[in-house]
Amino acid sequence: MERKLTRRIMVGSVPVGDGAPVSIQSMLNTRTTDVEACLAQIRALAAAGCEIARLAVPDMEAAETFGAICAASPLPLVADIHFDYRLAIRAAENGAAKIRINPGNIGGEERVRAVVEACGARNIPIRIGVNGGSLEPRLLEKYGHPTPEALVESAFGHIALLEKYGFHDICVSMKSSSVPLMIEAYRLFSERSDYPLHVGVTETGTERMGTIKSVHPAVFIVEVDERRGRKSRQSYQYIDVLTGQVELFDPESGEHIFTPLGNQLEEH
Repeated sequence: MERKLTRRIMVGSVPVGDGAPVSIQSMLNTRTTDVEACLAQIRALAAAGCEIARLAVPDMEAAETFGAICAASPLPLVADIHFDYRLAIRAAENGAAKIRINPGNIGGEERVRAVVEACGARNIPIRIGVNGGSLEPRLLEKYGHPTPEALVESAFGHIALLEKYGFHDICVSMKSSSVPLMIEAYRLFSERSDYPLHVGVTETGTERMGTIKSVHPAVFIVEVDERRGRKSRQSYQYIDVLTGQVELFDPESGEHIFTPLGNQLEEH
């Protein structure tokens, strides 16, 4: 199978892009201010085969406890940031292996530059997270509603802002609750860029309906995007993390992975 080679980033010790092997990522559903609960869930994920974990960092208290979690975590951790650029900087200072931001919602260019400088000084990659539900007003006016072209244009606008300050340690996600729309967005982006992709389908709701919409299409996406040599992700966050279980298929090893915590299958 011929795979498209992309740029490589490192999430801690885990390679992403450039033909790297399949890895598994998940997001915690514990409060980041609860250090022991987070570490317990991270250890459970690691035992299930997870290689990267993502945590929400909604305020400065969480940014501080994030550092304590990083110090004791067996996995590299991604800080999920919205709105406040200072949280991204503090998470970078406290040991984040990757920062997830939407550059369009953390303020002006100087704030984006501050995040870029904090990450660049520590060799921390940034995931640009575009979401169909929060596109820029100008794109909604231009396209009328979220479209694949709108998601791609948003992504390239954010990429240009990071590149303006000499930052290229980037991966990109373009999420939508419409699976066909999202697949087409990734196809369009893939034709124009060699940045690694974080392909996400995440659907909230009941355990049954959320699983149906999130897991099944995402397995298809893994199959499609494996041919492109990109990074694919599927995720479902269970309501009951103690008993919920989902089966994931690893297309590279052929293994079926059973995990209790909504792990995310990634293909690089």
